[in-house]
Amino acid sequence: MQRQFKINLSILLISLFLAAIMFFLIDLFTLRYRVGQGISGNGNLGVLFIYIAVPIYLLMLVYVYKVSDGYYRNRKNIGALSVILLCLICFCVYGESYQIQSLLHHLGGGPNSPGSVIYRFGWLNQYTNTLYFNFYSFTIGVLMSLLISTYVEMLRRRKVRSINSHN
Repeated sequence: MQRQFKINLSILLISLFLAAIMFFLIDLFTLRYRVGQGISGNGNLGVLFIYIAVPIYLLMLVYVYKVSDGYYRNRKNIGALSVILLCLICFCVYGESYQIQSLLHHLGGGPNSPGSVIYRFGWLNQYTNTLYFNFYSFTIGVLMSLLISTYVEMLRRRKVRSINSHN
């Protein structure tokens, strides 16, 4: 069991590192609109990293769940942790919402607004990659994986207590 935990932790750390690099590269290759300098016609280079980032990020989330599940098995009072995780998720959702509002304001609206820089571009374009791949979305995924793991462990403990109380 200890060996499997170490393997899972190693996979988690490697995938965490790679996912963070991919999110950084998406940010690096997402264009920043500068007022009065026109619209870029060079396409969406960030999308190349999105195709790599998504499977790595999903793998990382699976291993966040696996490692945290193994960790929670031996811990008490994980109920308080779920409250903390929910609060952190709320803060991240607020941050994500603010980032979206800020970028759309800077761009003059979304892709359906005629006065917008991204008018008729679609929601995923060279200016909006960071709406989906940013610190907040990265953190929300990790926190959700931890929260699910916490709830699964709480349900497992409740089931064990129920079985033990009937015997």
